[in-house]
Amino acid sequence: MAKSIFNPNYGPMRVLGYISGSGATLFRTLELQRRLERTPEGSPFEIVGLFCDNPNAKGIRTAEELGIPVRVLDIRKFYEDRNAPLKDRELRKLYDQEAMKLWEDLEPHLILLAGYVWATTEEILDAVRVVNVHPADLSITKDGKRAYAGADGVGDALRAGEKTLRASSHLATNELDGGPLLIISPPVEVPPFEGAPSFEEYRKSCIKLVNEQSRIVGARTVYEIAMGHFQINERNEVLYKGEPVPKGLRFESWEENKILPDRPLNSLYAPKSVAVIGASQKPGIGRAVLENIKSYGFSGELFAVNRKGEEVSGCRGYKNVKDIPSELDLALLCIPSSSVLEAVKDCGAKGVRALVGIAAGFKETGDDGALSEKKLIQEVDKANIRFLGPNCMGLLNTHPDVKLHANILQGLPREGGIAFVTQSGAIGAALLDYAEDLGLGFSQIYSTGNQADININDLLPVLESDENTKVVVAYMETLPQPARFKKNASALTRKKPLIVIRSGKTQAGAAAAQSHTGSLAGDNTMIKAILDQVGAITADNLQEAFLLAAALEKMPAAKGRKVGVISNAGGPGTLVADALAERGFELPLLPEQTRHSLAKAILPEASTGNPIDLVATAKPEHYALAAREMVESGIYDALIVIVVPPATVDTGEVAKAMLPYLKEFQGPILSCFFGPGLGRKGRKVFQEEGIPSFPFPEQTAEILGRMVKREESEDYSKHSSSQIRRPSISMRKHIRRTLGHVHGFLPPLKTKELLNCYGIKTVNTQSYKDIDPAKLFSGKCRSYALKVDHPEVIHKSEHGGVILGINTAQEFQDALLSLRERFPDANDFLVQEMASPGTEIILGAVKKGDLGHGVMVGLGGIAVEILHDTALLPVPFSPQEAMKTLRKLRTWKLIAGYRGRKGIDTEELIRWMMSLARLVQDFPEIEELDINPVIAGPEGLVAVDWRASWSTN
Repeated sequence: MAKSIFNPNYGPMRVLGYISGSGATLFRTLELQRRLERTPEGSPFEIVGLFCDNPNAKGIRTAEELGIPVRVLDIRKFYEDRNAPLKDRELRKLYDQEAMKLWEDLEPHLILLAGYVWATTEEILDAVRVVNVHPADLSITKDGKRAYAGADGVGDALRAGEKTLRASSHLATNELDGGPLLIISPPVEVPPFEGAPSFEEYRKSCIKLVNEQSRIVGARTVYEIAMGHFQINERNEVLYKGEPVPKGLRFESWEENKILPDRPLNSLYAPKSVAVIGASQKPGIGRAVLENIKSYGFSGELFAVNRKGEEVSGCRGYKNVKDIPSELDLALLCIPSSSVLEAVKDCGAKGVRALVGIAAGFKETGDDGALSEKKLIQEVDKANIRFLGPNCMGLLNTHPDVKLHANILQGLPREGGIAFVTQSGAIGAALLDYAEDLGLGFSQIYSTGNQADININDLLPVLESDENTKVVVAYMETLPQPARFKKNASALTRKKPLIVIRSGKTQAGAAAAQSHTGSLAGDNTMIKAILDQVGAITADNLQEAFLLAAALEKMPAAKGRKVGVISNAGGPGTLVADALAERGFELPLLPEQTRHSLAKAILPEASTGNPIDLVATAKPEHYALAAREMVESGIYDALIVIVVPPATVDTGEVAKAMLPYLKEFQGPILSCFFGPGLGRKGRKVFQEEGIPSFPFPEQTAEILGRMVKREESEDYSKHSSSQIRRPSISMRKHIRRTLGHVHGFLPPLKTKELLNCYGIKTVNTQSYKDIDPAKLFSGKCRSYALKVDHPEVIHKSEHGGVILGINTAQEFQDALLSLRERFPDANDFLVQEMASPGTEIILGAVKKGDLGHGVMVGLGGIAVEILHDTALLPVPFSPQEAMKTLRKLRTWKLIAGYRGRKGIDTEELIRWMMSLARLVQDFPEIEELDINPVIAGPEGLVAVDWRASWSTN
């Protein structure tokens, strides 16, 4: 399985530059960082410092002027002080060790060798990922070796008669210029030698030519690694976005395949000119899409492209998109999948900036379709186009300045504040069909289809900045590019609600998990945790999502949990009251004097409780009085109106009577005029005034339960674990070297050492081989436990793999004999001091592929399997998020202390959670880590049992 060189889930990649001279490549990378910081998504990397071997290097002064931390260790003086030649590789290791001590506080994820002239040793290579930029083409081989590796790669290329030069980047290894290739620059023509004063001068002039390529290569390489686009598989081969690139990602021009921030989306959602390819005078999808665009009032230029070049519905027609005389922002491909690739090439030649692929027949159909889609996207990237689809229904933008109805949907959607992003075109069509009944209005709609290029992460920043969009609804079958989603969704939910409906939530993968944490934290659990972390509202089904959208488009979130209910029937009112109570809402009564006055003004049989039951025969003015008293009381955070209309009541008049008072209310108001026919007038009045009205009474409580004001999502990329105990970089390097060969479960004693390095206290534990039973039991009276270490035994107690309460040497020998007989193929038997009793907690960490790591917490011991009360928190997270996660547990009161029982030290528990987060970021090789139980006793937290699996590329 391929793994990203850097996992962007853990925040911006921290880059340290190594230079010997000007550091021009590093500063070009810094230029890119600063430019990206001005874009909606920001920069995925950060230059955190510069290291230099030469105190007189020009780059030091530049870095200081730019405010970049500088660390210097004079390499020549270092060698002179030790009377050693510069080629002494053993002394170079010591130099690298001393250099690491200087910059360790900068905590880099990656070192960029930006004109650093010395070879680095394994002291650095085993501690931090290192990328080198080389001024020659390292993809060229001769006799099985890289022809132009080494200090004079350009000179060697010139001597060999190469006509062009290319710069290269690669992962640095102990072999000089020998690591896996990453990026190869476009070619630079070699000038003729004639006229050069000497070969050396000629070589220098050629190096200057290729140096500009080296700088761009360095910056682009850092960007692509930081985005998670480069991966390494188990054979140490490089992949780019999942595709093998054995000779690196090769560019023929920097004008091709530009980074996404340099391909703006405005040509998609606000084009000035549109062509529909496949629109002809014959009825069909192409003509339908063109007529949708025209009839909705698109103000820009609109063209048809078809075989005959014929005019369609009054729009000029052309045989080929390249024949259109004016510039073209957007083209919609309404043609068979077999013709799409050629059309994309034509659009690239024309300079079209955005495409929408309506046609199906690509990845969704199997391997052949996936290959067609791959070729399509190669052409899209080559031309720097943004592509929506394929296999999608199109898009809609109702903004008055745009009016773009570029899709295959029937009917004209009402303008409003809901933006909808969907992977399923059918669900988009269904939402529009329900829109009128629910009073929904739309700002923008995007059907992303196969998401070959554009996905929800590209659209969230667009919708965040759109003033017409009040709420965003997203139907998601997958969570693409989780790091981008976390960043962009967090930014959006700080301004407006995000409602997510998900499919594909089965737990089929959980059965293969190898620990408590793995089985309790499936992919679905992790995705749900990410959605919670970014502040999204997860809808359980389409109906709930549609109703939520209707409510949040017009109504604010509830600031508290006090609700007032006005009803005219006891049954529905009671159902709503029960549903509210189940969701933690309160239904306080009006003040006594107010209730007394209201009772005099309404029917005698009515009730002034909460819900206020006006009874079926109530008149419109009775509803108005009830609404006035509830609004003017200032008690309530939300109001609900339930009307079950008898045949004699005009619900429209009831709604109109309440409106003057309800309009003054500052919180959310939800309603139900029960019955599709009799309730229609009331629903229409309320919906026209922006008050949501639902088909069934209980839905008001269900939706209000999702509308309580949530705490702002945090910027996950800025979370820091700087206060958490962490081993030195040298110690982390030692750990990685020690465990680097392991694949599978780590030896428990090694796991114990690893946990201890991060401040996680464990009970005293030894292998039975390392103890003398007579000495062990000769001193202070202690009880011990003996446990089996067996790769197939997770639940030791269930399999008889634990013997407790061992107090004598004889009991120990008997216990050891018993376990040996039961587990003859065990790896080891562990002797542990028994911890003092206390509350048992489970802590763990699990890696879920591209989703990154999550830390799990809950009540531990045997309660884990019985209660299934655990919570997962995606890494990284803040202490405040950790506390919020603990409070979500059903057993929180037991953890915090209940009825005189002392709670555990939650601050210490949060420190342990943060320590686990730091641990898995330092060692992403950890697949699963299970600490169960952690005992919270009189002396604080102590881990009693643990298990970790490790996977090394």
